[in-house]
Amino acid sequence: QEVLARFGRASSIERQGVLVATQVVEQSLDLDFDLMITDLAPADLVVQRAGRLWRHARGPRPIPGPRLLMLVPEPIDDPPEGWLGAELRRTGAVYVDHALLWRSARVLLHAAAIEIPDGIRALIEGAYDADAPGAGPPALDRATRRAEAERLMARGIAWQNLLQIDKPYRRDAGLWDPDVRTPTRLGDPQLLF
Repeated sequence: QEVLARFGRASSIERQGVLVATQVVEQSLDLDFDLMITDLAPADLVVQRAGRLWRHARGPRPIPGPRLLMLVPEPIDDPPEGWLGAELRRTGAVYVDHALLWRSARVLLHAAAIEIPDGIRALIEGAYDADAPGAGPPALDRATRRAEAERLMARGIAWQNLLQIDKPYRRDAGLWDPDVRTPTRLGDPQLLF
């Protein structure tokens, strides 16, 4: 509520501040920022985050235009395995496909600006085209293989938990168990008190 009061649609220019947040601000909240500093992420998520800049008409702003700054290592042609560096080690843990991050950095930095809506397709395709020449630096192969293994594992779990609607309430229709036994999200179980 405090974040929405300071940065939401109804907030006033006088209610300034700094928000340090996780990626939850990408999609979940209707927020409006003048300036954003973000860690590198896949290009589509950086675009989503940028959508929180100058989102609402507010009158005078403290800067002349929306500004997105990104913490990113130089996307050199032949990056080493530890390309993300110590500064972005947590980013590398969240987004395990480091080649995707590398391609995202290349297309985002090459674009210099995010053109909405006309430039979005090129950014996303450039980041996610793993088959393009030079799209997978050899030193990042290990992380890419790990990401692919995680995707295949998630797909397998989804197929195991798939409920076949055309066979309602039959045991062979899939798992009709409660969410605690058939989770709808991947990740470690969490208890909320």
